[in-house]
Amino acid sequence: MAALILEISTRGLHRYQSIEREVTTIGRALDNDIILSDPTVAPHHLKIIRYGDNSAEIVNLTDVN
Repeated sequence: MAALILEISTRGLHRYQSIEREVTTIGRALDNDIILSDPTVAPHHLKIIRYGDNSAEIVNLTDVN
């Protein structure tokens, strides 16, 4: 699979996270793969699904933000 890098920008700081798993969850809750400690982020905010044909899908898991 091709490389997929997520850029996370918080309070002027930039962090880069490699997305290597087939499904990666992102949110404020501790059971996510990527945890964002930001009050505007839902506990289970979104997930990234990678497919074998080098495509990816971002799924919104919340109705707010």
